[in-house]
Amino acid sequence: MYVVALVRLGSAPADEAKHLSRELGLAPYEATQLLLRGTPTITLRTNDRREAELHLANLSRRGHEAVGFDASAVVPSSEMGEVRTFAFRPDALAVEVRGRAEMSIPYEDFLCFVRAVHRVTERHTEVKAERVIDFRKIALTGGLMMSKTLEKEQTTRVEEREHVLYVFRRTAQPLLLGAQRAKYTGLGEELRPTQLANFERTIELLRSHAPFAPYDARLVTLRTPQSHLSVSARGQETVSSAGGVDVLAHVVAMALSRSGENPYRDAR
Repeated sequence: MYVVALVRLGSAPADEAKHLSRELGLAPYEATQLLLRGTPTITLRTNDRREAELHLANLSRRGHEAVGFDASAVVPSSEMGEVRTFAFRPDALAVEVRGRAEMSIPYEDFLCFVRAVHRVTERHTEVKAERVIDFRKIALTGGLMMSKTLEKEQTTRVEEREHVLYVFRRTAQPLLLGAQRAKYTGLGEELRPTQLANFERTIELLRSHAPFAPYDARLVTLRTPQSHLSVSARGQETVSSAGGVDVLAHVVAMALSRSGENPYRDAR
């Protein structure tokens, strides 16, 4: 599967929507809504490499910044090294990754940092039976107690959000720093009272040790569709945005790593 994504629009969304509508066979409204979601946004998924290359060339010709790639190159966050503990050394970051021995990563190995949010939603549907007295039938039967059973379907929805940092490297697969999963004892005197504050301070220190590595935080606010994960025997459905965010983080990393002038360096 080949993916083409817009990283930055070079014209007004309404103007580009006209081209996308014709080029991709979308309704004008669909093309407009696609662009109004914000960038990065995926405009094409196809098994035809030539189609992907042509679409990418057309976007570039119209003055947009775009990238194209084989989806197999995307490393799922579930397969990334999950940072558990860390410590800042003079020349490298000492990291303990879940399930692996501690490693030392030179700061010069950091390619870019992409901040995002993973959303996991759990929906649980329960059918409850409730006996209800039928007063109309009581009157018709001379006071004989009559009742019927009604079934009511009740759905509860719980959403959890976790701030994450994709740490892209030059020589190995990315690492993933999860705000709620990492331990921050390595901050020492820099330790803050909350997880999010510690997470943000860790990002600040990473950027100060690797100032040459671009940073992007637009995926924090960009709403990403959730995909199905599982359905339990009790009817609990779990969906997550992680898969979609992984792809967009890859898009951003491609854009950041290929340009000297980074328009997203301090985006928040």
